[in-house]
Amino acid sequence: MVITSTFWFFLFNILQIVFASPAPVATSENPLVHFNLGIFSLEGCSVYYSSVMQNVIRASRLALKLAINDVAQHGLDSSHGFKAFFKTEENMYKVYSVLLNIETGQPSAHHTSPTVSKAAPSFVCITPEVTSIPGFSGYNLYEYCQSDNRVAAYARPSRYILLCEAFWEFPVAPEPGESRCPSVANNQFVASQSGRIGSYQSYIIIHELVHYYLPEPSPNQALKPEEFYQLNECVSLSATGSERNPSNYQFYVASKLHPSPKSVLATVLTSVLTSLIASPFVQISTIIQKRSMPLSSTIKGRWLNLVAW
Repeated sequence: MVITSTFWFFLFNILQIVFASPAPVATSENPLVHFNLGIFSLEGCSVYYSSVMQNVIRASRLALKLAINDVAQHGLDSSHGFKAFFKTEENMYKVYSVLLNIETGQPSAHHTSPTVSKAAPSFVCITPEVTSIPGFSGYNLYEYCQSDNRVAAYARPSRYILLCEAFWEFPVAPEPGESRCPSVANNQFVASQSGRIGSYQSYIIIHELVHYYLPEPSPNQALKPEEFYQLNECVSLSATGSERNPSNYQFYVASKLHPSPKSVLATVLTSVLTSLIASPFVQISTIIQKRSMPLSSTIKGRWLNLVAW
């Protein structure tokens, strides 16, 4: 077997993710305590939680790599539910773009504010001491988190993902061999089990990041898209509704049931080697060459609200 330069490229990037460590960085623009976490940043958090988030982001990015590869190679023929969650070939290109933007931490192309469109997303730990973020001085975000025991939220239209105290009660990622797939009865997922497949920190932040990368909603409340969180609701949505619903992305990525960060490196290396042997011409390039499609036209207008999970 010949180990190509593609293999070394994947190995180098994976090792960068695995062994990168956060370092505090002082910023004059933002008074919050600031950590660099590779492509993302973390603000207002303790050193301990910055270490936890390093594992969360690592697990999320590796899960996203598996999902991106699944879209590119299998699309509607995926055995992990792409057709159930997104319905059409048209959505393949949209979903692929959103997931790739999240995995690479790209600035959003849909935001009209220059300060948002030129910056990658940043996570903020909301605590009794950290109750506001730039642009949201009129909100007490700690009280917002405490109401209804919220877990996380995207502060639209900004680059901030809010991590509430309840977020830290969830595990980072599934353990090897662990399955939280819900049972099926009468051709429906058992309602009491339908949310648990995505109930990990690494999947929750994917949900919020999807909010960041989808186009901004219209300020007209009548045009605000309704959001659905239950698995049965998500798979019942139309093609348009599913592409706009963050939980669909969350459940689709979660359906891969990737192992925990401790053993994920070996899994990804095995996947890379298998792809190199079985398919020398990766289908991702075929998708990109076949069709270059924007996610959607940008909807102008600022709509100040919080989108919670």
